[in-house]
Amino acid sequence: MHSPLFDRIRDLILRNEKVQWDRDQIGPDTDLINDLALDSIAIVNLLADLEEEFGITIEIGELGLSLFRELRLLVNYIGSKAAAGLGERAGRS
Repeated sequence: MHSPLFDRIRDLILRNEKVQWDRDQIGPDTDLINDLALDSIAIVNLLADLEEEFGITIEIGELGLSLFRELRLLVNYIGSKAAAGLGERAGRS
């Protein structure tokens, strides 16, 4: 069973017309570049979708190729960014 965060990110990935996999074929170990064949344009579009979906800002300096080698790593990164954003917003209240 996957987390709701994992499911949301997987659904964003599946919006890409290049991804020819079924939802249940994409798991935590899926390599977005080698398995799903996402190119640089698709990765940039995914990052923009993630920023919009989760209300976060993804810093280019924080990204590495390894984040896209296992979906679980990207999910963990997005989860930490989203949690940090919630903490920052709560501190401003």
